[in-house]
Amino acid sequence: MNTKTPVGKTGDFFVKAVIDVGTNSVKLLVAKFGNNHAGSDMETLADIVVVSRLGGGSADNGVLSREAMERTAAVISDLRAEARKLGADNITAVGTHALRTASNAGDFISMAENACGVSVRVISEEEEAELSFEAAISCVGDNFGGEILVLDVGGGSSEIVMGRGGAIMCRRSVPVGALSLFKKIFVTRDGVISDNLLNEAGRHVNAAFNESFIPRDFDFRNVSSCAGIGGTITTLAAVSAARSGEARVGGMELDISEIERQIIMYASTDMETRKKIPGLPADRADIILPGACIVKSFMRMSSLDKIIACDRGLRHGVMLRA
Repeated sequence: MNTKTPVGKTGDFFVKAVIDVGTNSVKLLVAKFGNNHAGSDMETLADIVVVSRLGGGSADNGVLSREAMERTAAVISDLRAEARKLGADNITAVGTHALRTASNAGDFISMAENACGVSVRVISEEEEAELSFEAAISCVGDNFGGEILVLDVGGGSSEIVMGRGGAIMCRRSVPVGALSLFKKIFVTRDGVISDNLLNEAGRHVNAAFNESFIPRDFDFRNVSSCAGIGGTITTLAAVSAARSGEARVGGMELDISEIERQIIMYASTDMETRKKIPGLPADRADIILPGACIVKSFMRMSSLDKIIACDRGLRHGVMLRA
Protein backbone atom coordinates (compact mmCIF):
# COMPACT_ATOMS: atom_id res chain seq x y z
CA MET A 1 0.00 0.00 0.00
CA ASN A 2 1.40 3.38 -1.00
CA THR A 3 0.84 5.86 1.82
CA LYS A 4 2.75 8.78 0.36
CA THR A 5 1.21 11.98 -0.91
CA PRO A 6 3.80 13.80 -3.07
CA VAL A 7 5.34 16.82 -1.40
CA GLY A 8 4.35 20.12 -2.97
CA LYS A 9 0.85 18.97 -3.86
CA THR A 10 -2.16 18.61 -1.61
CA GLY A 11 -0.68 16.22 0.91
CA ASP A 12 0.42 17.20 4.38
CA PHE A 13 2.95 14.39 4.97
CA PHE A 14 5.74 12.50 3.24
CA VAL A 15 7.55 9.20 3.75
CA LYS A 16 11.29 8.57 4.12
CA ALA A 17 13.33 5.40 4.57
CA VAL A 18 16.76 4.59 5.99
CA ILE A 19 18.70 1.39 5.39
CA ASP A 20 21.56 0.75 7.84
CA VAL A 21 24.04 -1.82 6.49
CA GLY A 22 25.90 -3.13 9.52
CA THR A 23 28.44 -5.84 10.16
CA ASN A 24 25.88 -8.25 11.57
CA SER A 25 22.50 -7.05 10.28
CA VAL A 26 20.69 -4.78 7.85
CA LYS A 27 18.01 -2.53 9.30
CA LEU A 28 15.18 -0.68 7.60
CA LEU A 29 13.33 2.25 9.14
CA VAL A 30 10.39 3.77 7.24
CA ALA A 31 8.70 6.81 8.75
CA LYS A 32 6.02 9.34 7.89
CA PHE A 33 6.61 13.03 8.60
CA GLY A 34 4.53 16.17 8.48
CA ASN A 35 5.78 19.01 6.33
CA ASN A 36 7.69 20.54 9.26
CA HIS A 37 10.17 17.60 9.17
CA ALA A 38 10.26 17.60 12.99
CA GLY A 39 11.38 14.42 14.74
CA SER A 40 8.47 14.75 17.15
CA ASP A 41 6.19 14.50 14.12
CA MET A 42 7.71 11.16 13.02
CA GLU A 43 5.38 8.17 12.76
CA THR A 44 7.14 4.84 12.28
CA LEU A 45 5.64 2.73 9.49
CA ALA A 46 8.19 -0.09 9.56
CA ASP A 47 11.26 -0.99 11.63
CA ILE A 48 12.79 -4.21 10.36
CA VAL A 49 16.02 -5.98 11.30
CA VAL A 50 17.43 -8.81 9.17
CA VAL A 51 20.59 -10.65 10.21
CA SER A 52 22.79 -11.06 7.11
CA ARG A 53 26.31 -11.27 8.61
CA LEU A 54 28.02 -9.10 6.00
CA GLY A 55 31.18 -9.08 8.10
CA GLY A 56 30.94 -12.71 9.12
CA GLY A 57 33.86 -13.84 7.00
CA SER A 58 36.08 -10.76 7.09
CA ALA A 59 37.57 -10.87 10.60
CA ASP A 60 40.67 -12.85 9.65
CA ASN A 61 41.66 -11.36 6.30
CA GLY A 62 39.74 -8.09 6.02
CA VAL A 63 37.87 -9.27 2.91
CA LEU A 64 34.08 -9.59 2.60
CA SER A 65 33.16 -13.01 1.26
CA ARG A 66 31.22 -13.24 -1.99
CA GLU A 67 28.52 -15.24 -0.25
CA ALA A 68 28.09 -12.62 2.49
CA MET A 69 27.94 -9.80 -0.07
CA GLU A 70 25.32 -11.56 -2.19
CA ARG A 71 23.30 -12.50 0.88
CA THR A 72 23.34 -8.92 2.16
CA ALA A 73 22.56 -7.44 -1.26
CA ALA A 74 19.49 -9.70 -1.47
CA VAL A 75 18.34 -8.40 1.92
CA ILE A 76 18.84 -4.79 0.81
CA SER A 77 16.82 -5.47 -2.34
CA ASP A 78 13.94 -6.89 -0.29
CA LEU A 79 14.02 -3.99 2.17
CA ARG A 80 14.12 -1.45 -0.65
CA ALA A 81 11.00 -3.07 -2.12
CA GLU A 82 9.29 -2.88 1.28
CA ALA A 83 10.19 0.80 1.61
CA ARG A 84 8.79 1.53 -1.85
CA LYS A 85 5.62 -0.36 -1.00
CA LEU A 86 5.15 1.89 2.03
CA GLY A 87 5.51 4.98 -0.13
CA ALA A 88 9.14 6.03 0.40
CA ASP A 89 10.77 7.68 -2.58
CA ASN A 90 13.57 9.09 -0.42
CA ILE A 91 15.78 6.14 0.66
CA THR A 92 19.05 6.85 2.46
CA ALA A 93 21.49 3.98 2.95
CA VAL A 94 24.57 4.03 5.17
CA GLY A 95 27.30 1.51 5.93
CA THR A 96 29.40 1.18 9.07
CA HIS A 97 32.34 -0.83 10.42
CA ALA A 98 32.43 -3.73 7.93
CA LEU A 99 32.41 -1.35 4.97
CA ARG A 100 34.91 1.00 6.61
CA THR A 101 37.47 -1.75 7.08
CA ALA A 102 37.04 -4.34 4.31
CA SER A 103 39.50 -4.06 1.44
CA ASN A 104 36.79 -4.98 -1.09
CA ALA A 105 34.07 -2.74 0.34
CA GLY A 106 33.88 -0.95 -3.02
CA ASP A 107 32.84 -4.21 -4.69
CA PHE A 108 29.91 -4.55 -2.33
CA ILE A 109 28.88 -0.90 -2.75
CA SER A 110 28.87 -1.37 -6.53
CA MET A 111 26.86 -4.57 -6.15
CA ALA A 112 24.25 -2.84 -4.00
CA GLU A 113 23.92 0.02 -6.46
CA ASN A 114 23.81 -2.08 -9.62
CA ALA A 115 21.69 -4.97 -8.32
CA CYS A 116 19.47 -3.15 -5.82
CA GLY A 117 19.41 0.46 -6.98
CA VAL A 118 20.63 1.56 -3.55
CA SER A 119 23.61 3.85 -3.06
CA VAL A 120 25.31 3.02 0.24
CA ARG A 121 27.32 5.83 1.83
CA VAL A 122 30.01 4.65 4.24
CA ILE A 123 30.01 6.89 7.30
CA SER A 124 33.02 7.67 9.46
CA GLU A 125 33.50 6.52 13.03
CA GLU A 126 32.88 10.09 14.19
CA GLU A 127 29.62 10.44 12.29
CA GLU A 128 28.41 7.05 13.51
CA ALA A 129 29.05 8.12 17.10
CA GLU A 130 27.22 11.43 16.58
CA LEU A 131 24.21 9.74 14.99
CA SER A 132 24.03 7.12 17.74
CA PHE A 133 24.08 9.88 20.35
CA GLU A 134 21.30 11.80 18.60
CA ALA A 135 19.20 8.64 18.39
CA ALA A 136 19.64 7.93 22.10
CA ILE A 137 18.77 11.52 23.07
CA SER A 138 15.62 11.33 20.94
CA CYS A 139 14.67 8.24 22.94
CA VAL A 140 15.58 9.06 26.56
CA GLY A 141 15.81 12.88 26.46
CA ASP A 142 18.61 15.04 27.88
CA ASN A 143 17.07 16.38 31.08
CA PHE A 144 19.11 14.38 33.57
CA GLY A 145 21.14 17.31 34.90
CA GLY A 146 24.57 15.87 34.09
CA GLU A 147 26.53 14.10 31.41
CA ILE A 148 24.77 11.45 29.34
CA LEU A 149 26.73 8.41 28.22
CA VAL A 150 25.69 6.38 25.18
CA LEU A 151 26.91 2.88 24.34
CA ASP A 152 26.14 1.40 20.93
CA VAL A 153 27.28 -2.22 20.64
CA GLY A 154 27.44 -3.06 16.95
CA GLY A 155 28.56 -6.16 15.12
CA GLY A 156 32.11 -5.05 14.35
CA SER A 157 32.65 -2.06 16.62
CA SER A 158 31.16 -0.27 19.60
CA GLU A 159 30.55 3.46 19.80
CA ILE A 160 30.91 5.34 23.10
CA VAL A 161 29.72 8.94 23.30
CA MET A 162 29.45 11.38 26.18
CA GLY A 163 27.46 14.60 25.98
CA ARG A 164 25.63 17.24 27.93
CA GLY A 165 22.60 19.30 26.94
CA GLY A 166 22.52 17.62 23.53
CA ALA A 167 26.14 18.56 22.76
CA ILE A 168 28.83 15.89 22.34
CA MET A 169 31.82 16.24 24.67
CA CYS A 170 33.79 13.09 23.82
CA ARG A 171 33.37 10.15 21.45
CA ARG A 172 35.22 6.99 20.51
CA SER A 173 34.71 4.05 18.18
CA VAL A 174 36.17 0.90 19.73
CA PRO A 175 37.11 -1.94 17.32
CA VAL A 176 35.21 -4.68 19.17
CA GLY A 177 31.60 -5.71 18.56
CA ALA A 178 29.32 -8.65 19.25
CA LEU A 179 30.09 -10.45 15.99
CA SER A 180 33.83 -9.72 15.96
CA LEU A 181 34.17 -10.86 19.60
CA PHE A 182 32.20 -14.01 18.80
CA LYS A 183 34.62 -14.82 15.97
CA LYS A 184 37.62 -14.00 18.13
CA ILE A 185 36.68 -16.04 21.22
CA PHE A 186 33.51 -18.11 20.82
CA VAL A 187 33.21 -19.13 17.16
CA THR A 188 34.09 -22.82 17.60
CA ARG A 189 32.14 -23.23 20.83
CA ASP A 190 28.64 -24.58 20.29
CA GLY A 191 28.29 -25.84 23.84
CA VAL A 192 28.78 -24.54 27.37
CA ILE A 193 31.29 -21.69 27.69
CA SER A 194 33.94 -22.00 30.39
CA ASP A 195 34.92 -19.32 32.87
CA ASN A 196 38.34 -19.25 31.23
CA LEU A 197 36.81 -18.24 27.89
CA LEU A 198 34.63 -15.61 29.56
CA ASN A 199 37.70 -14.19 31.28
CA GLU A 200 39.59 -14.20 27.97
CA ALA A 201 36.72 -12.29 26.36
CA GLY A 202 36.76 -9.76 29.20
CA ARG A 203 40.50 -9.21 28.81
CA HIS A 204 40.12 -8.72 25.05
CA VAL A 205 37.34 -6.15 25.48
CA ASN A 206 39.21 -4.28 28.23
CA ALA A 207 42.32 -4.15 26.04
CA ALA A 208 40.26 -2.67 23.18
CA PHE A 209 38.84 -0.03 25.53
CA ASN A 210 42.32 0.85 26.83
CA GLU A 211 43.84 1.00 23.36
CA SER A 212 41.04 3.40 22.36
CA PHE A 213 41.95 5.59 25.37
CA ILE A 214 38.49 5.35 26.89
CA PRO A 215 39.64 5.40 30.55
CA ARG A 216 42.01 8.30 29.83
CA ASP A 217 39.74 10.55 27.80
CA PHE A 218 36.33 9.98 29.44
CA ASP A 219 35.49 11.37 32.87
CA PHE A 220 32.66 9.20 34.15
CA ARG A 221 32.29 10.92 37.54
CA ASN A 222 29.49 13.28 36.47
CA VAL A 223 27.48 10.82 34.38
CA SER A 224 23.82 11.09 35.36
CA SER A 225 22.43 8.58 32.85
CA CYS A 226 23.68 5.92 30.47
CA ALA A 227 21.69 4.77 27.43
CA GLY A 228 22.41 1.65 25.41
CA ILE A 229 21.35 1.23 21.79
CA GLY A 230 21.69 -1.57 19.26
CA GLY A 231 20.60 -5.18 19.03
CA THR A 232 22.62 -6.41 22.01
CA ILE A 233 21.02 -3.96 24.44
CA THR A 234 17.47 -4.42 23.19
CA THR A 235 17.87 -8.21 23.25
CA LEU A 236 19.14 -8.15 26.84
CA ALA A 237 16.13 -6.00 27.72
CA ALA A 238 13.72 -8.30 25.86
CA VAL A 239 15.03 -11.36 27.74
CA SER A 240 14.74 -9.49 31.03
CA ALA A 241 11.20 -8.36 30.14
CA ALA A 242 10.16 -11.92 29.26
CA ARG A 243 11.40 -13.10 32.64
CA SER A 244 9.81 -10.32 34.69
CA GLY A 245 6.60 -9.90 32.71
CA GLU A 246 7.40 -6.32 31.70
CA ALA A 247 5.56 -5.10 28.61
CA ARG A 248 8.21 -2.66 27.41
CA VAL A 249 11.77 -2.86 26.16
CA GLY A 250 12.54 0.78 25.31
CA GLY A 251 13.22 2.67 28.51
CA MET A 252 13.87 -0.44 30.61
CA GLU A 253 16.70 -0.11 33.12
CA LEU A 254 19.17 -3.00 33.24
CA ASP A 255 21.46 -3.20 36.24
CA ILE A 256 24.86 -4.87 36.30
CA SER A 257 23.51 -7.86 38.23
CA GLU A 258 20.98 -8.56 35.43
CA ILE A 259 23.74 -8.40 32.79
CA GLU A 260 25.84 -10.83 34.83
CA ARG A 261 22.83 -13.13 35.39
CA GLN A 262 22.23 -13.34 31.64
CA ILE A 263 25.91 -13.98 30.91
CA ILE A 264 25.86 -16.93 33.30
CA MET A 265 22.62 -18.19 31.74
CA TYR A 266 23.96 -18.06 28.17
CA ALA A 267 27.37 -19.50 29.07
CA SER A 268 25.83 -22.45 30.91
CA THR A 269 23.58 -23.56 28.03
CA ASP A 270 24.35 -25.10 24.66
CA MET A 271 23.31 -23.29 21.49
CA GLU A 272 20.10 -25.21 20.84
CA THR A 273 18.91 -24.68 24.41
CA ARG A 274 19.87 -21.02 24.23
CA LYS A 275 17.69 -20.52 21.16
CA LYS A 276 14.64 -21.42 23.26
CA ILE A 277 15.20 -18.73 25.91
CA PRO A 278 12.11 -16.46 26.00
CA GLY A 279 12.79 -13.05 24.49
CA LEU A 280 15.95 -14.15 22.66
CA PRO A 281 15.68 -14.26 18.84
CA ALA A 282 17.18 -17.48 17.51
CA ASP A 283 19.42 -15.60 15.07
CA ARG A 284 21.09 -13.79 17.98
CA ALA A 285 21.68 -16.88 20.12
CA ASP A 286 25.37 -17.02 19.19
CA ILE A 287 26.29 -13.34 19.50
CA ILE A 288 24.23 -12.32 22.54
CA LEU A 289 26.89 -13.70 24.92
CA PRO A 290 29.82 -11.73 23.45
CA GLY A 291 27.56 -8.66 23.23
CA ALA A 292 26.66 -9.01 26.90
CA CYS A 293 30.36 -9.36 27.76
CA ILE A 294 31.03 -6.01 26.08
CA VAL A 295 28.21 -4.36 28.03
CA LYS A 296 29.48 -5.81 31.32
CA SER A 297 33.07 -4.68 30.68
CA PHE A 298 31.85 -1.20 29.76
CA MET A 299 29.74 -0.89 32.91
CA ARG A 300 32.61 -2.09 35.08
CA MET A 301 35.06 0.30 33.43
CA SER A 302 32.73 3.30 33.86
CA SER A 303 31.55 2.24 37.37
CA LEU A 304 27.92 2.38 36.23
CA ASP A 305 25.39 0.18 37.97
CA LYS A 306 22.61 0.49 35.38
CA ILE A 307 22.00 1.21 31.70
CA ILE A 308 18.77 2.30 29.98
CA ALA A 309 17.76 0.23 26.97
CA CYS A 310 16.89 2.49 24.04
CA ASP A 311 14.93 0.96 21.16
CA ARG A 312 16.22 3.55 18.72
CA GLY A 313 19.53 3.33 16.92
CA LEU A 314 21.78 4.67 14.20
CA ARG A 315 18.98 4.47 11.61
CA HIS A 316 16.89 6.86 13.70
CA GLY A 317 19.75 9.34 13.88
CA VAL A 318 20.14 9.16 10.10
CA MET A 319 16.39 9.55 9.65
CA LEU A 320 16.30 12.72 11.76
CA ARG A 321 19.02 14.24 9.56
CA ALA A 322 17.82 12.96 6.17
